[in-house]
Amino acid sequence: MVSFKNTLKDGVSLQIFKKTKNDLSVNYTKKDKDFLRRKQIGSSLKSTFDDIKQIISKQLSVEEDKIQTDSNFTKDLGADSLDLVELIMALEEKFSITISDQDALKINTVQDAIDFIEKNKKQDA
Repeated sequence: MVSFKNTLKDGVSLQIFKKTKNDLSVNYTKKDKDFLRRKQIGSSLKSTFDDIKQIISKQLSVEEDKIQTDSNFTKDLGADSLDLVELIMALEEKFSITISDQDALKINTVQDAIDFIEKNKKQDA
């Protein structure tokens, strides 16, 4: 079993366990509210994250290992407004989804993109 632990902003701790090739277990802990949520995720979410990392790396010329789920496109990855438009277009093409201008304004981090894509992939299915 492989384990990864990282403390994110606002006292949130993220721990990932890789049980098998296609089975991940994720623990989110928010210390200030003693909130613990355990969620099982399969290869779909990991695949989405990997695909998004590849797109970001190509569009923004950033090494994939520098891209984390809490990375902000402008603050952490150096994207400007044109980069963001091109990134949204690349995500729409890769995942066969439509991202409205209003929704695009809400996608500020890699996790925002993952959440939006996962939600809309499920609605399209």
